[in-house]
Amino acid sequence: QSVIDAVLHTRLREAARLLEQTPSSIKEIAYACGFGSPFYFSAQFRRRYGSSPRAWRTRPGRRTSP
Repeated sequence: QSVIDAVLHTRLREAARLLEQTPSSIKEIAYACGFGSPFYFSAQFRRRYGSSPRAWRTRPGRRTSP
């Protein structure tokens, strides 16, 4: 795993936690986690977790994956 991959993983894990634990908008979470674009954030989130940030937030039995 490259340093860039590790940083991306850390940012996405924090974003998943914020989606579960805060009412902040997806745009706010994207910027708070260091993404310059909510669209890029959503694409990377979907690639990592297999669902959109919105779907992640509303799914039953929410738990942040490692």
